[in-house]
Amino acid sequence: MFLRKAGPIRAAMLVGLAFVGAPACASAPAVPVTAVAPARPAVELLDARGHPVALDSLRAPTTVVAFWASYCGACMAELPAVAQLAEQYRDDPRVAVIVISADAREQHDRARAVLADVAPAITGHFVNSERDLYPLMPRRPDGTPVVSLPMTLVIDAAGTWHYTYGGGKTESDYLAQHRKLIASAQAGKLVAATDPPQKSVALEIRPQARGYRFKVIRAPEDNTKVVETILEVMKGFGYPAHAIADARGEIERGLLAGRVEFVFEHPAG
Repeated sequence: MFLRKAGPIRAAMLVGLAFVGAPACASAPAVPVTAVAPARPAVELLDARGHPVALDSLRAPTTVVAFWASYCGACMAELPAVAQLAEQYRDDPRVAVIVISADAREQHDRARAVLADVAPAITGHFVNSERDLYPLMPRRPDGTPVVSLPMTLVIDAAGTWHYTYGGGKTESDYLAQHRKLIASAQAGKLVAATDPPQKSVALEIRPQARGYRFKVIRAPEDNTKVVETILEVMKGFGYPAHAIADARGEIERGLLAGRVEFVFEHPAG
């Protein structure tokens, strides 16, 4: 995803980081979604060696799909809990825990290194681009996929989809929440849930000739979350530390003055 030079990207953050792949209405107070994805989408992943593998071949009657990315700090904080969940159900054929990175292909080495450092027990899977994950994402009424990170999807045998959105959870909270969802799925009592966080920052990010333009679409009252969201995305885009430090001051001053758009030149632009 990062450093690509085509197509708009949307980002949002609620302690974690989220991307929404479509234009948005600046006045929209939230991002409504509906569960429209099929029960068994034809999604092809890449294994740790870069070989193609069908998602369907990895699934079980109850499937847990954890989405993360190496540029998402909250994702990395959540990975140890995901690893514990995967280890708990490793020998249970009724449950599959699949961990998928949203990193673009050129970021796979970085993602593998993060996994090896943060959660070495996890067998990670990858995609060529974020678009490959769209069949697994909740959607807005207009069909736009909402890619939120970190995010976990639980699917039961009947094809019920239940999304949870991470960031700010302790390991014990994450484990308790998803053990309960797995138990509900196995009992045929899983309830569909797709709504992403409402009190989040939403940005529209568009590539420019020599950098990126960030437009604030939705924000809480606390400007700090807006600032940190933009800076985290810039870090993921590969902006150097000095550029991020300079951007912090400009964003803070701009928000206080009522600005909603910021353009930052990328050194590699």
